[in-house]
Amino acid sequence: MDGSAELPFKFKPLDQRKGIIVPIPKTEENLELIFENQSFVEPDSKSEIIQQTTIGFIQNAYSYILGVMENDFPQLSRRFAIQLVQGKNYHHQGILMHQGILMLVSTERVAKAIEATPSSYVYKRENAGIAHELIHNITDDEDLPMFFEIVYMLEKDGSKRVREISDLLADGKLQKPHVDGLKNIAQWLNYETPEEMLKALPGKDINTLKQELKKRVKKYCIAELS
Repeated sequence: MDGSAELPFKFKPLDQRKGIIVPIPKTEENLELIFENQSFVEPDSKSEIIQQTTIGFIQNAYSYILGVMENDFPQLSRRFAIQLVQGKNYHHQGILMHQGILMLVSTERVAKAIEATPSSYVYKRENAGIAHELIHNITDDEDLPMFFEIVYMLEKDGSKRVREISDLLADGKLQKPHVDGLKNIAQWLNYETPEEMLKALPGKDINTLKQELKKRVKKYCIAELS
């Protein structure tokens, strides 16, 4: 081949920025977290505390995901670009929002979580929300992310989050992608409707749910990401 010939395509340059390397708890693996606005984080400042708390949330959520997947989830990236967004509140969607290649982090919600204890519902809810958003790195659909969020909260805090989701569904406050996600989960678990499923979930064996979740993630990855 003529080395001077122009290629019919061009590769997008790889992002060469170096991020913060942090361990994934309970594994021998690491995450690389690139904070888009890291230059504005001053030592011992409120922004540094928010950044460190965000790192902890992501580590915990990622560790939980790998636990469910029995450390077999190569399709999920170990490298994330993160942007701290001043005062942004994602309402029902938690501290972190997945948007393209960026993970947007609400400093307002992180600050509220800092005031809570790790055993509190608020703290666990934010960890579950981050697990939800991390799964959006492999899918734009809401079924697998919602399934992870629900299973996490059932295991860590009982049925309160499931009741909240049930109320949001009954009040018509869930967007269509989330409703469709619940319909898919209900189908996977052999329920006629999301309402029936949400009512029954608190009584389900958590290990059975985790095995079903792992099976669905594997099936999706084989079908869509292979």
